[in-house]
Amino acid sequence: MKFTTTLFAVLAAVAPTASSLPSDPSARQNKIATCAAETCLTTTNGQFNGCATNDLVCLCKLEQAEVSRYVSVVQPCIDGDAGHKACTAGGIYTYKDVLKNVCDTEEFGYKKAIFPEVPTTV
Repeated sequence: MKFTTTLFAVLAAVAPTASSLPSDPSARQNKIATCAAETCLTTTNGQFNGCATNDLVCLCKLEQAEVSRYVSVVQPCIDGDAGHKACTAGGIYTYKDVLKNVCDTEEFGYKKAIFPEVPTTV
């Protein structure tokens, strides 16, 4: 009897927590800081070809020409004032590096997301 009571108490305690977890697997994915990339996409509500700037899978599924175009469109915001207000230099590096590494896999056809070096002023 004591075991049954304990079991019900545990289930009653866990049930509300389990039911509050997101049912959509994509909602449980880690989100990456986009370092204000979306500010360059104001005419499309922060989206690029239907992809949010933090949805690297969606971005890397695009054709190579579109991946390259995405980089050229968002780089001014990431490397500009908006990006530096939103992220540290490490955060900016991380966004670019993770996008580059995700796209450059067999799953996405070894696409290149190359951010040209931005000259620094001293």
